[in-house]
Amino acid sequence: MIPYSFFADSKLRTFVFKNNLQKEFHSLEDLGDKIISYMDNHWVQEQLEQSRIMDKVYLDKSCGFIDYYHDYYPSQLREIYDPPLVLYYLGNPQILKLEYSAIVGTRKASIVSLFATRKLVERIAQESPGPLGIVSGMALGIDKEAMQTAINLNLPTLGVLGTPAYMEYPFSNSLLYANMKAYDQACLVSELLPLDRYAKWTFPMRNRIITGIANKVYLMETPSKSGAMSSANNALDQNKEIFIFSDRRQENNIGGEQLINDGATRFGWEDLGIKGEIKHITEIESLDCKSSQIETGSAWESYSIFKKSSNTSQIENLGSGFYFIESN
Repeated sequence: MIPYSFFADSKLRTFVFKNNLQKEFHSLEDLGDKIISYMDNHWVQEQLEQSRIMDKVYLDKSCGFIDYYHDYYPSQLREIYDPPLVLYYLGNPQILKLEYSAIVGTRKASIVSLFATRKLVERIAQESPGPLGIVSGMALGIDKEAMQTAINLNLPTLGVLGTPAYMEYPFSNSLLYANMKAYDQACLVSELLPLDRYAKWTFPMRNRIITGIANKVYLMETPSKSGAMSSANNALDQNKEIFIFSDRRQENNIGGEQLINDGATRFGWEDLGIKGEIKHITEIESLDCKSSQIETGSAWESYSIFKKSSNTSQIENLGSGFYFIESN
């Protein structure tokens, strides 16, 4: 049997799709036999030997393999220009065959964008007629907020990595990784070999998989030069539906506003079904305060719930001086 990692070489993948070889066969083994017939035998034997070692490393890390022809391989991903021939995974591979919405954005997200991300996932959970999952990139900021909220709401949660499938990066996201691994409707996937080092280019390459898997792509805060903008460009190339969250209090959504000006669909609080408004502490007057404890994100956090003296609206502390004032 040809080892899975034999098919992870990017030049080999380009050769396959440039010549449409994937359409001639119905199994990875048959495709591999065809590829080998074109290649120098010495090169092939070296590649096979190294690939067996790579497969063993992944197996020793409790990872598995999903190839292009497998029933679990995401059907949407097959339609992009250069899909991976093999995905390495850690978790539940069955969720790969579900439908997904991608939620992405900057690592340095504004408070309002993080709140909107949480509300978007809640909206998707409420309105989805069937099992609809959330796919993102396991980065800090928007990715983390989207994925942790999805786990909290028992939605299928798919993380696409710019590192090998067993590697936890960024290291500060260790709690999210732990929650993903403990959740039976979660899966981490990567196209990278075990010894591939993460680098600047591995994350933009990862982004094409995130958007390729999704039916819809939501960009929650998008600087002009960022991984989120890379995702937007991939989504455009893949003819995906793109939705841009926009709010005047976002700190860096220049790329998002450019996309809206170019014709992308804008969405705001009204589209999220938000009944209320967000204000800074300097805009709120005559507050009576009492302390409470609410579960937000991945841990219990104490924050204040306020009641305006003039009515019974509750006010949620979002952080950095911003509050969500719920309407009656």
